[in-house]
Amino acid sequence: MKKIIASLLLACSCIWAQAQDGYSINNYDVHIRVNKDASLDIKETISVHFDISSHGIYRMIPYKYKLQPLKNGAEKADRQFESGGFTRVFIEDINVKGWKYKTSNVNGYKEIKIGDKNKYVDGDQEYIITYKVLNAINFFKDRSEFYYNLIGDKWNANIDKVSFQIELYNSLPEEPAYFIASGYSGSRENNTRAGWESNSVLSGATTKSLEPNEGVTVGIKFPKDFLVKQNYQLRGIKWLLFPLIALVAMFFIWKKWGKDDHITITTEFYPPAGISPSVCGYVIDDRMDRRDLTALIPYWGASGYIKVADKEKDFEFTKVKELPATAANYEQTLFNGIFASGDVVKLSSLKNVLYTSMNTAKTQLESEVDNKAYYIKGTRGAAGFLSLLGLVLIGYGIYKMIKTWGDVPIWFSLSFILSGIITIIFGSRMTKKTKKGNELFMKLAGFKEFITKVEKPRLATFLKDDPGYFDTVLPFAIVFDVADKWKDKLKDMDIPPPTWYAGSYTGFNTTMFLNSLDRSMNKFSESFYSQPSSSGGSSGGSWSSGGGFSSGGFGGGGGGRW
Repeated sequence: MKKIIASLLLACSCIWAQAQDGYSINNYDVHIRVNKDASLDIKETISVHFDISSHGIYRMIPYKYKLQPLKNGAEKADRQFESGGFTRVFIEDINVKGWKYKTSNVNGYKEIKIGDKNKYVDGDQEYIITYKVLNAINFFKDRSEFYYNLIGDKWNANIDKVSFQIELYNSLPEEPAYFIASGYSGSRENNTRAGWESNSVLSGATTKSLEPNEGVTVGIKFPKDFLVKQNYQLRGIKWLLFPLIALVAMFFIWKKWGKDDHITITTEFYPPAGISPSVCGYVIDDRMDRRDLTALIPYWGASGYIKVADKEKDFEFTKVKELPATAANYEQTLFNGIFASGDVVKLSSLKNVLYTSMNTAKTQLESEVDNKAYYIKGTRGAAGFLSLLGLVLIGYGIYKMIKTWGDVPIWFSLSFILSGIITIIFGSRMTKKTKKGNELFMKLAGFKEFITKVEKPRLATFLKDDPGYFDTVLPFAIVFDVADKWKDKLKDMDIPPPTWYAGSYTGFNTTMFLNSLDRSMNKFSESFYSQPSSSGGSSGGSWSSGGGFSSGGFGGGGGGRW
């Protein structure tokens, strides 16, 4: 009597569980063909009974596996795509015969959602899913191993019966060693009957139904060279066509709209008259740099508007006189920003304060360049847009590489990064100069060439004939980014002491003066721009070494109804 009651209770519990899930699986047949190239062609035939009207089922197949620690003495498989404690397989050529379906990647699983959201089904239904799996074979020095979860432990329904056939591309001389485990994850029980047919097909079936979250795992050992290991590192290399197309497209765009006209550079001994070093610094390299504004300090000093004193631990600016009313607005903004608190100002007092004036002056300088018509209208805007687009492409590629490892091929991410770099490179060259801009650029390039290549005897002559030549050249050497070369040429030469700069050293020494000036320019740039900070799965080992258990291989996953 007790046995009868227990049986009734068990039956009722099964019926209750089935009713809760709304469906059950009558039969789950898995056919796997193991190909010589180590790929797996898989066909799953799932016979489902729906107790509740549903759209269909979804199948979750893992492609990303957490690597489990190996047991002592266990041999590690030679696998590709191991990173950050994970490895992966590739699932492709998915098809569901006779049903609507869609696929997506969800948290390391390939989801196959089968059915129509506008229709319902009930009763008995059959789903035939086919797909190919790559990189799911473990290779060792003397063998290869198939270690696969035929039924994963993520199904939330009873499976009455499981049948399977694992077909090899060719028969083996001897019957391959194998193991089968069934039950919950980690189980080593074998509730199946299985056997080899002609040493080429392993067939079997379960001897009892599987409860929710129970699975079936099979391992087969193959002799060395029976399967040929493939190189999957180049998978997705077709994505490199994307940056190649970007390269060709950007080249033609640049050639048609951004390439400057041919010019001939002649040597110039002096900078262009009436044009500030800030504008010259912009035109020489088609962009705004920090040094384009900080170079105004020696420019104003040589013109008699300010004096600078090196006080060892700080620098002191003294206003000698106001800038003329004709000075450009970016000069007025920066000059007034420096002396906003008085006619004598320490550099340390400008830290985290002057940056607002610097940002305004930067915008005004860019407007000045536009107003002077040195560039064809629209090309500077195009350059900015392309540079921004390039940064977006690079950022997206890095995001995909870091955040979605295993979801997409590495070449996909690299294609965006390379395309972004190409876009930025050509974008920076899209600022096409007008005739006026080219004329100015020719003079600046000729003057820069003279600064960098002039021989010392000739330079000594210029300094002798024009005592203010050093002061005249210095701001332009800074914006041309050749101040170090200019400084090297002046070593051991007699330079008249500048009236606007006082060093912390005693007496006047050319080398000490140049070193002090170099240090001061670095400090100016650092302090002028400083701003206050804002507040604010698989083991990858061998089952034959004692690692075989249910749900321990590749494949598997699970599913449900929707």
